[in-house]
Amino acid sequence: MWRLPAHLAAAGAFLVAGLVFGTWAARIPAIKADLGLTDGQLALVLIALNGGAVAGLQVGAWIVGRLGDRATVRLALPGYALFLVPIALAPNLPALTVAVAMSAVVNSIVDVAINTNGIGVERRSVRPVLSRLHALLTLGGIVGAGIAALAARLGIGVVPHFAGIAVAAAAAAIALSRWLAPDHPAVPVTDATPVSGRWILGLGALAWCVTLGEGSGNDWTAVYLHRLGASEAVAATGVVAFLGAMTFGRLMGDHLRARFGTVILFRASAATAAAGLGTALLINVPAAGFVGFALLGLGVSVTLPLLLGAASHRAANAGRSPASAVAQVSMVAYLGSLSGPMLIGALATTTSLRTALMVPVAAAAVAAVAARIIDRH
Repeated sequence: MWRLPAHLAAAGAFLVAGLVFGTWAARIPAIKADLGLTDGQLALVLIALNGGAVAGLQVGAWIVGRLGDRATVRLALPGYALFLVPIALAPNLPALTVAVAMSAVVNSIVDVAINTNGIGVERRSVRPVLSRLHALLTLGGIVGAGIAALAARLGIGVVPHFAGIAVAAAAAAIALSRWLAPDHPAVPVTDATPVSGRWILGLGALAWCVTLGEGSGNDWTAVYLHRLGASEAVAATGVVAFLGAMTFGRLMGDHLRARFGTVILFRASAATAAAGLGTALLINVPAAGFVGFALLGLGVSVTLPLLLGAASHRAANAGRSPASAVAQVSMVAYLGSLSGPMLIGALATTTSLRTALMVPVAAAAVAAVAARIIDRH
């Protein structure tokens, strides 16, 4: 009987998850217009999304610890896709807020489960694969946003667009779940506790430092390039350069990790991010900005997959729950990605955007210097 290889099934799961998120994110302006939301009301929806995402990480660790990662993906990934429907059908702000928050909870459950499954594939194959899986998550987001842009251009409303994507993505998720790798060797429920200690806190600190740069690149690239004199259209291509470099870095990350090791690759990547963005801030011309933000994307691309892999492998070797380790590091990383743009925005209002963007430069430099934490027992 024909069977899809487990690593391709895991890749497909990451792609589907990215596709669903990209679909939602790209149609936020349309949803805002359809419901007549103000900027403040939309901010409330996004706060609910962030709160649901943080809560869902610990819920995901608990569920994966009891059901296993493959069963969790089988249930949660189709559910995440189908949550596009209540989001599209929400008739008012309260309904939209609840639907988005619940979707974010399920998204985080999916995040823990697919990462744990991907790490299981990596442990069985004895070769790195996690970085490429994260590349497909990014690529899925790009595909979802591209389809959304086409739907908007053709005048297709949010409801039929989301319904079509939901059904197709859920069907793909159900099909892919049949071929996912078996779970990690079962961890007794009494042992399925979070990995504790200064080491996991150190990984979390590194994750915060590097995702601060990732969040800043996503939200501030176009704004900074526009302030340097680039047109809005040209500045927008800076985001494409940032995301493109990040995708390329993740596609190359597994090969580089196999050749140089986790610590050296992490240090070099964080240093690349710091040097790239730092150079962009020192040379006040758009061309330098494009190159600098591309180097920022390249630098941060593999850092989070490296940290998630290190935490999960160490947890599994210690007989603890890999899902708990993934959830703990992911939570701090998410807080970095969330707090970074807000911190930069606040500093930019009191100083300047150029000065504020030195914060992710400094954070990436600290991560590069402290990379040895990853290998510390």
